[in-house]
Amino acid sequence: MKRFVGCFFGSFNPIHNGHIKVLMNCFSKLDLDEMWVIVSPSNPLKSRCLIDENHRLEMVKLATINIPNVVVSNLEFSLSKPNYSINSLSKLVSMFPDTRFALIIGQDNLVDFHLWKDYTQILDLVEVYAHSRKIAPVDSTSEVSKKIRLLEFPAIPISSTKIRALLSENLSVKDFVPSSVNNYIESHNLYR
Repeated sequence: MKRFVGCFFGSFNPIHNGHIKVLMNCFSKLDLDEMWVIVSPSNPLKSRCLIDENHRLEMVKLATINIPNVVVSNLEFSLSKPNYSINSLSKLVSMFPDTRFALIIGQDNLVDFHLWKDYTQILDLVEVYAHSRKIAPVDSTSEVSKKIRLLEFPAIPISSTKIRALLSENLSVKDFVPSSVNNYIESHNLYR
């Protein structure tokens, strides 16, 4: 039987407690053997100021170090830019043919999933699950929505954007990020 691995891609700019809850909820809702957190150096659909990818990778490692069966990956650091999910997923499927992969996305990504490069190939290549980050209307009649399974989680009212805004004003984010991440941000004076 193939092992079942969830893939959680993101810029994690920075990783926060909401991301950790998504990881834990995926383990509780899906019969995953492992969850791979794949740090993306860039996102073709989002133009925003990202801090250095190595800082973001280190914070993800710190945030997940004590969570069993979580693997942190820098796979996309070595792939050609811009980073497209189809390229990363194709690489994973070819590298690990005995693994069944699931792509975990936020429900808000359903709105523009049809804009993702080769999105129909993604749907054919791996299972896709959308977790509810916030309440967003879903067009259940679209072909995309029919192939993507929704995972019902409690809404997580936090975002990396909000955290960066607080940090830019020198406000504390200790309630929103793991303590190891908060210490890392402070010691490297990030997002200020």
